[in-house]
Amino acid sequence: MIRCEHIQFKIGKKILLDDIDCSFESGKLNLIIGPNGAGKSTLIKILSRQLQPQKGSVFFDEKNLLQFSAQELAKIRAVLSQNIDLAFPMQVREVVMMGRYPHFSGKPQKQDHQACSEAMELFGVTPFADRNYLSLSGGEKQRVQFARVFAQIWYKEAGQRYILLDEPLTFLDIKFQYLFLKEIKRIVQNENLLAIGVLHELNFAAQFADDLLLLHEGKIMAKGMPSAVLTEENILQTFGLRMKCQTTENGLILSFVGI
Repeated sequence: MIRCEHIQFKIGKKILLDDIDCSFESGKLNLIIGPNGAGKSTLIKILSRQLQPQKGSVFFDEKNLLQFSAQELAKIRAVLSQNIDLAFPMQVREVVMMGRYPHFSGKPQKQDHQACSEAMELFGVTPFADRNYLSLSGGEKQRVQFARVFAQIWYKEAGQRYILLDEPLTFLDIKFQYLFLKEIKRIVQNENLLAIGVLHELNFAAQFADDLLLLHEGKIMAKGMPSAVLTEENILQTFGLRMKCQTTENGLILSFVGI
């Protein structure tokens, strides 16, 4: 479990997160939604220790996030940020191997090569393993980054692992968006993994999330199952959109009505 206790983060006098008090469970796909400026990416950065809140604490299980050494944290927590570009050329397999850096010194071992090979296969990037990463399309780069972050925490024998995804569907076409979320859901349900992601696509959030956190102006608007969070009233209040929310045999479906 990841637990936030009374998190506040501000820049100058502007409060980006205000008294965020919530938890995220292992074995579930936890998704954070909300309009631009709601505080979604800021919260992900605090959960990953990229930012330090002015108030409040984050706990991984019962251990305060600040008590982990950088090396210890890197072995159990992987982060996919919005920026996936590199400033210099590298082969795809080398980029994926970057995820294994916390686990070896000097030379990668057999298990590191195996983790990278299996992660590349999982996300369909093995065919261009030897290509220059900078020559790839945006969607291909994103899939390579998926392989990298999953290679970092590949072995479930390591115990509880955490993966934090900031807008992971960026650059992907709709087919790969669907396949990625489907695969993530399968992985978190079958392995010792806690996954938290930021998403903009409300219908994907409704279909795939086990638990949703809806942020609005730095505060928690709602949290729980998609059917309880994605209500017509909540969507109108946070996004300024009129949507029709229908529960069908295929799950919750949202249809645009107007503004």
